[in-house]
Amino acid sequence: HFQPLVPWNEIKVDMLIMGVSGCGTTSLASNLESHPQVTVQRYPGWDDDEAPEDEFFSLRLGRRLLPTKRMVEEFEGGFGSGLRVIKNPMYLDMPWLHSIFVRIPGLKFAILVCDPWWLFARERVLLMEKDEDIYQVQEGRRQALQVRQFLSVLGPEHGKRLRLMHTEILASPNPSCYAPVLHFLGASSFSDRQVLPRWNVNNSGLSREQVAWVCAMVPQGAARDIQEDYGDLQRLLVE
Repeated sequence: HFQPLVPWNEIKVDMLIMGVSGCGTTSLASNLESHPQVTVQRYPGWDDDEAPEDEFFSLRLGRRLLPTKRMVEEFEGGFGSGLRVIKNPMYLDMPWLHSIFVRIPGLKFAILVCDPWWLFARERVLLMEKDEDIYQVQEGRRQALQVRQFLSVLGPEHGKRLRLMHTEILASPNPSCYAPVLHFLGASSFSDRQVLPRWNVNNSGLSREQVAWVCAMVPQGAARDIQEDYGDLQRLLVE
């Protein structure tokens, strides 16, 4: 049967949260969902407290250039009333989707980044837990490079459509830490009495001793990448 297609400029979503897995995207999305003016997409049958990762632009869209009307209806049916938010940290590492995102009118982007040394250690600890060689990955993840690639797609609009945040701002239980991203989204600030937990805090499985031990064995190439990433991220966060 013929299925009508929907152009990207008719998709209605207000913010996409992405970044690096483990850097706080779940905390940001799940806590924003507790705001009365915000709705986070949920799938039918999803009953976990934490916000799910969006699959519409990856698994559901597949190789299609445009979504079908039915796909869009199912996607938009996952929202309640309010400003619409979706999250998937891996979208930052899917450049083929970036040109789609910028075609959605009014869509804003919140990108979370984290300590490059912690990220490097976390990835290697996860490899050890799977009984894999910790030297399997010889380079450090270049968060700043991924962000700059996305900025190049956004072009001159990046100042209006993008907020880059360090995950440390989510470590504080003070609701005022969320004020900048809420104002960016177009919502009011949280009440001073709002409780904002940190989600998935134990998923990293890292102690300070583990980070120090793993980083002591960093290959020279990875150490260079990590150090350069530090400098690039510092400049991006100030810009």
